[in-house]
Amino acid sequence: MISGKTTIRQNELINRNRIRPTRVALIGPGKHAEEYLLPALRLVKDVRLICISSRSEQKAKDSAARWGADDWTIDWRSVINPQTCDAAIVAATPQAHAEVVAQALRCGVAIFAEKPPAPDTVSLRSLISAEGASRSPSFVGFNFVFAPTIKRFGDQCSKYGGPRLLKLRCVSNKPTTAIWGYTSLPQSILLAVGIHALSIALSYIPTLQYESARVVYINENLMAILITLKTSDGRIAEIELGNYANRFILELEAITDQGTVIGLENLTEFEVYGSALSRPNGSIYDAKEVVRFSSGALLGSLDRAGYVSELSSFTRSVRSGEPSEMPISRALPAYVIIDNILLDTM
Repeated sequence: MISGKTTIRQNELINRNRIRPTRVALIGPGKHAEEYLLPALRLVKDVRLICISSRSEQKAKDSAARWGADDWTIDWRSVINPQTCDAAIVAATPQAHAEVVAQALRCGVAIFAEKPPAPDTVSLRSLISAEGASRSPSFVGFNFVFAPTIKRFGDQCSKYGGPRLLKLRCVSNKPTTAIWGYTSLPQSILLAVGIHALSIALSYIPTLQYESARVVYINENLMAILITLKTSDGRIAEIELGNYANRFILELEAITDQGTVIGLENLTEFEVYGSALSRPNGSIYDAKEVVRFSSGALLGSLDRAGYVSELSSFTRSVRSGEPSEMPISRALPAYVIIDNILLDTM
């Protein structure tokens, strides 16, 4: 919106989308897309899956049949065509993401890139330049930022003055070897696991800057990476990453400006306690009481992890012409922090 009026581009999109759903192509029907993105896309309104592209002809055929796509191809470039495709989703390697994003932005096709959207900061800055020159929205798949409990955690933090100290633990059982063409395991962990944690921390405290990091080697293939970030006004985020767990674990705890403690475990339940709840302002809570919130039994895992919400946000920006909630440029602070971590620890 500009000065309260719709732009010519927005009017074009609004008129077009009154009569047909958003035409979406998926590039890279690998494990992540099959387990998360394609099932979530089925839950998004007003979307038509027009094509699935894979390097393997059989995989392209099988995925198109399984997910009800109109067509399949082994040539992803053929689907990046604004005459037949409104938006593309790419879920492959960082190198492939950057190539597809650049092509889509040049051609005027909206693009959703799984994280990480580029192999390195230099490539990412190039995409940001292309993003600025394009009329089409871009979107990075930082799904946890769109998770309902992650958002509610942030709302509770803001209610009590914002997080003064944020503790975030994000560990998994992978990767245990270097991936995506990277030469080191720490770099692979930072871009596969760490970018989740950094995107969450930066969504709560956007001005966080790198302070320090260290790597704890558990054995040849397992490690933890401990990161400290800070702001100029003294806010601190302490992040633990690792590949030593037997499953994905995400835990958050914030101590707010008012001394309230807010904790969240694995996107399901969080608790709030502290002196701010029981101050003499009409509060019904005793000083030692804990308030617990639950995400609810009927909230599916795709909703709980933010996949449906992020894809809904992306397709909404495609239909309306409104700015993307998670453009490629939003990934830059995380990449800069990762660069600093690698400089300090490698």
